[in-house]
Amino acid sequence: MAEYYDPKDEKFGLISSYLYRYFAEPFLYRYHKLIVSEILNYNPSKILDIGSGTGLLIKELSSKTEAEIYAVEPSKFMIDIAKRRLKKEISSGRVKIYQGSSRNIPIKEKFDLIITTFSFHHWSNKFDSIPYIMNFVANGGLFLIFDYDNDYGKFKNSHGLSTKEFPETIIKGYEVNFKHLPRSILEIILKNPEL
Repeated sequence: MAEYYDPKDEKFGLISSYLYRYFAEPFLYRYHKLIVSEILNYNPSKILDIGSGTGLLIKELSSKTEAEIYAVEPSKFMIDIAKRRLKKEISSGRVKIYQGSSRNIPIKEKFDLIITTFSFHHWSNKFDSIPYIMNFVANGGLFLIFDYDNDYGKFKNSHGLSTKEFPETIIKGYEVNFKHLPRSILEIILKNPEL
């Protein structure tokens, strides 16, 4: 596990992966429906989900789009759960899952849409990861970050983001837009500048 996790990252081992599966997923399901709807607005054909966890969002997304979906997750235990959940989608070739992280994407592809959902706040070097991830965004593509909205949410917590947290270097280096969605979700939209 250590090769995919930064020493300061929140790690998901065997027990925490199953706790997540049984306790966090029922709570996240209602958020995922809204996020999938937002993702579909971009009409993607090739998606990369970074920090894909147990595959809950991918299951919902794959039922609504014909897009190719790739997933990268550092926890082998989360991947095991996702592979069981997405067995049909994986065997059809529509979904591919890899062990990796926001700093180690083992795929030689470009994507018109890269997403991370309720994962970005777990990354210890989140802002340092953005330039690396943006190398995988196809021309005209986007990187979307969905997380709890600490600007407008009812509760401010470490499992959320605020627009004020984004360093000026990130804001200046990319086209960045912030969108406050219902249910206290913050969507951050990053695009490489036009050449």
